[in-house]
Amino acid sequence: MIRKIALIALLLSVFLSVSAQEYKEYYENGQIRQIGKFSNGKATGEWKIYYENGQLSIVGNFSEGRTIGEWKFYHENGQLSCIGNSFDSLQTVEWKYYYIDGKLEDDNNKSDEEAQVWAEQMPAFPGGEAALKVFIAENIIFPESDYLNNLHGTVFVRFVVGKTGKVGDILVTRGVDPLFDAEAVRVVKLLPDFIPGVQGGKPVNVWFSMPINFQLNN
Repeated sequence: MIRKIALIALLLSVFLSVSAQEYKEYYENGQIRQIGKFSNGKATGEWKIYYENGQLSIVGNFSEGRTIGEWKFYHENGQLSCIGNSFDSLQTVEWKYYYIDGKLEDDNNKSDEEAQVWAEQMPAFPGGEAALKVFIAENIIFPESDYLNNLHGTVFVRFVVGKTGKVGDILVTRGVDPLFDAEAVRVVKLLPDFIPGVQGGKPVNVWFSMPINFQLNN
């Protein structure tokens, strides 16, 4: 029988199971950080991300957990920084970049930059870290092998969250066993789209790391 595993850090048993449930996340100062909705556990409709000063940073739409349509990014002063159209496909995104004074940048045919290890606003999973843990716990499968029955551990994975929020370039940076490592990569490939990372008011490719814990749920 296929056995689901329990994440050691997972404390939530039920999360966003109701249709069209609103989600809000706040900074420590009480200012709203992100707001959006879930339908059947997946990000849907319009999502907004804010700077800590309350200024709008990102606004865009999700459908079934995937970024779609037009997304807008703003400088911290409120000026439009970037627009991405046809956001549901990496191949068809058309970018328009704007200087902080509102003028259109001359070169808007920029190639994808190399991924950064850090950004002013790191990529965010819709629903936050709790929702990410729930997704992993619900989709991961403990590999079936007798010799793994008494084995447990944590696989560390690293991947790029692209400018459209999509996951790619998945690497295992510290493994436990080839079967565990392969399962961790498989689950990361299933991840819904993230809210992209932002640097200087513009979406950027950012490396994202996380642990995936394997332990039988007896």
